[in-house]
This record gives sequence, structure tokens and C-alpha cells, in this order.
Amino acid sequence: MEDNEPVAIQVSLDDGANWRNATNVPALSPGVTSGTWDYDFSDWTGAHGNFSEGPISIKARVTAGGVTSVTNSNVILDSTAPVVEYLTPARGETVNGPGRWG
Repeated sequence: MEDNEPVAIQVSLDDGANWRNATNVPALSPGVTSGTWDYDFSDWTGAHGNFSEGPISIKARVTAGGVTSVTNSNVILDSTAPVVEYLTPARGETVNGPGRWG
């Protein structure tokens, strides 16, 4: 890749049917070829609707120097709040004595 050549990162959440641009944080300076990229998923939901729970595939593609490369990650979307349950002591039970933590 030549210095000052543009780098484009895009994200797809529908197996490559639609691609949305990611942004570099902070923006790349001329001659810099690596950095941190960010994608705001509200951009996707605004354009394509909310996600269903369950497995989704996230594709990312980078184009630089006329060459495009795609990578894929699979994740499980779960928006159900976790439930915490204490078994001991039982509700209303009193506990006395020194505590042992860790």
C-alpha cells in the first residue's frame, strides 16, 4: 500500500447484502496504515431494523491499495437480562460469625 492511499472499512450484518462504513478513531494521518475503527450499530438498525435474538454473522471488509479483504465473526445476540438467585442464606435467615471471602 502506498502512503496517503485511502483505507475503507465496512461492516455487514446480513451476510454481505448491505455494507455500512466504519469510522477511524481518531482519523488516520497521511502515511499511517493502521488504527482503531468504530461502527455505531444504531446506524444499522435505523436503516435495516432491529436485530432478532440468536446467532448473527458480522462481516468486516477492508479495502486499501485496490485490494479488498473480508473477515467474519459469529456472535449470539441475547438481550434477556440475567437472573441472579441466592441459595444460601435463605430469605429471612440470619447469618453470624466471621466472613471468609476469596
